Amino acid sequence: MSRILLKFLLIVLFGGLMFGLGWQLRITYGSELKTARGRIIRQGITPSGLVNPLLGCEIGDQDDFQELKLIKENLEKKIHDLEATNSVSNASLYLRTLNNGRWLGVNEDALYAPASMLKVIIMISYFKQAENNPALLTKQVIYTSIDNDPEINVGEKERLTTGNKYSIDKLIEHMIAYSDNAALNALLDSSDPAKLEETFTTLNLALPKNTDVLDDISAKQYSAVFRTLYSASYLNTDMSEKALRLLSKTTFQIGIPAQLPTDISVAHKFGIRKVNQSTELHDCGIIYYPEHPYFLCIMTKGANIQKQALAIQELSKLTYTELDTFFKNEK
Repeated sequence: MSRILLKFLLIVLFGGLMFGLGWQLRITYGSELKTARGRIIRQGITPSGLVNPLLGCEIGDQDDFQELKLIKENLEKKIHDLEATNSVSNASLYLRTLNNGRWLGVNEDALYAPASMLKVIIMISYFKQAENNPALLTKQVIYTSIDNDPEINVGEKERLTTGNKYSIDKLIEHMIAYSDNAALNALLDSSDPAKLEETFTTLNLALPKNTDVLDDISAKQYSAVFRTLYSASYLNTDMSEKALRLLSKTTFQIGIPAQLPTDISVAHKFGIRKVNQSTELHDCGIIYYPEHPYFLCIMTKGANIQKQALAIQELSKLTYTELDTFFKNEK
């Protein structure tokens, strides 16, 4: 596939072309694991506290985790209220506790456009290549400015200069921390199409073949991207930590982290797509609750981005509050 064609497909994909993500982690370490609901065997948390490599897992169906039933009911009610008051027209939520695999979902299979959340895949592709070729991240690339989405403030503190050269590493930082579309464009210009395609294929992400369908990924499906990073099951531990460190520095703070305690670290990525009067706003990532980190993905459709951002904040806060009570009662 030519670089120009692949670049075109990837850029359009950020607008929401159809692909499938059905990848599930099925790694077995040593002998076969005994059947156990939600059992996960991990190597142990790394010194940074960001990564806990996966050794083996067996995940039950949502109905297997009846202890989460009340939390799910409260989240369902909250989403119903948000839809009834026109804060959002549709909302989906997927929650997964990362150290034991318990999960719940509300409309978790509904499809949305991932938009800028797919920038995480571009980062993963470059970091995978850098495992064997560290010099790749120091390669200099020309930065050419393009219009970024003015609909939402991502809190950018540092701007790159049009026409200057920057390292791949610096461009990845801006693409993730500030959701810089010009940095994305420069990275796609400099990319190896075969390597990018390899990453999408390995993660069961299909390149676009149809322009008729814009909503193409669910909250549950997108969880696999962050689970690979937390588990260090695709990138090695160092690169997984590097990726999560960047995701924890994102300046987009009006979503999941907004109403959480300030001492709780969040590694996350947002996505936004606006078509005519309809807007999709999503935020997905890992919330590092002490000893019980969890993945949360909230996807929304609506007509008012500020109301959608507030809806994400409220759902995130409710999730945290419910889990805080749950974890303390489990001790």
